[in-house]
Amino acid sequence: MVAATLVIGVSVGGVSFGGVSVAHACGETWTSGVAGANKPWNSVAYGNGKFVVLASNGVNTGDTLMTSSDGINWTPQSTIENLRWNSVTYGGGLFVAIAMYSDKVMTSPDGIAWTTTSATANIEWRSVTYGGGLFVAVAATGTGGGGTGRVWTSTNGTTWTSRNAASGERWSSVTYGNNLFVAVSADGGVMSSPDGVTWTARTPAATSGWTSVTYGNNLFVAVADNQTDRVMTSPDGITWTSRTAASARAWKSVTFGNNLFVAVGSGGVAAGQVMTSPDGINWTSRTASSNIGWSGVGYGNNRFVAVSPGMGNAGAVMSSDASNCAGPAPSSNGGTVTMSGPNLYWVDLDTNGGTCRVDGVEISKTVRTPFLGYRYIPSADECTKPGATFAGWASKTSPTTVLALPRLIDWNDQVWRFFIADHHDLIAVWK
Repeated sequence: MVAATLVIGVSVGGVSFGGVSVAHACGETWTSGVAGANKPWNSVAYGNGKFVVLASNGVNTGDTLMTSSDGINWTPQSTIENLRWNSVTYGGGLFVAIAMYSDKVMTSPDGIAWTTTSATANIEWRSVTYGGGLFVAVAATGTGGGGTGRVWTSTNGTTWTSRNAASGERWSSVTYGNNLFVAVSADGGVMSSPDGVTWTARTPAATSGWTSVTYGNNLFVAVADNQTDRVMTSPDGITWTSRTAASARAWKSVTFGNNLFVAVGSGGVAAGQVMTSPDGINWTSRTASSNIGWSGVGYGNNRFVAVSPGMGNAGAVMSSDASNCAGPAPSSNGGTVTMSGPNLYWVDLDTNGGTCRVDGVEISKTVRTPFLGYRYIPSADECTKPGATFAGWASKTSPTTVLALPRLIDWNDQVWRFFIADHHDLIAVWK
């Protein structure tokens, strides 16, 4: 969360409190970047201190790539072929990019000097990722029947080996997390692999047109651009559950950074072309910097960056500051403001990605609830987090000490506030 100064006055038990710094959600404000060229930007990755964005086509060699150190100001690079570069990733000290309807792959250690090689088959390449020492790319077409040649792997980004996908679907995105590769398809399918070589079909939560998948906070999250169910999640890449998107936009890309999932899409006005979620389950609509539609989003250096193919190939870039989005580890909290009463403190409860309930009603970061009065959270099962077990409340000064029934005072601007004595900090502990 990013601290924003908002002076409020509260009276509890005859004690008045004012000048409290409250917080607002990250991923909420998006600003247009200064693009080095207006091209149909399609994909973004971060590594080695740089963002790299690629375009699906250009006019001349060098029109299809630009870099930025801050995600705001961009510089065109002129060292690549004019191909339909569709996806770029970073891993093992190397950027790797693939092009649609081409056998070309290009690599770069710094995002500026690139080497292009003929390393794969001339098919409809869609996505590339890195994990476990391996680059994995997936395609919407293959080199033979069924899933033949719809997955390729490489240890160095230059020499590639054909693999068989679990089926002959149009595979659109691949990611890596928890020692597992997971891919989704525009035909509604899901497949997973522990090594990038052998793939197993999984049952999706819905047969939507899945466009993108990412991993974060012990959870795989996929988004779709059609059908009713446009978000699904899985803790293991095998069992999937449908979630409700913030709106029925054509969601094109999803990423994770600083304890926040961010998805971008197209359709309608700018309001709602971005959605964010702290847990992959509860989503909030955000407003893009313009309504031209967004095709890719990435994270790096405390900033989310989204790219757009634009209208008439006049693409755009936008970004959102994420410098304080990270949920603190169990040894710190979301911030403390001292009150005027003796031994009394406002404490910003940080659930580190979890969700709590009051009287059985879920209170999430997407809901603003009126003053709740004195309420208790008496049991551990009223706080949940994907892939973790709630272990109770603790103070920063005594991280292993579980506190007894703190009294909930208020829910204000997406920050839990508790009125407690003798403790300066309060955090949710997970195991």
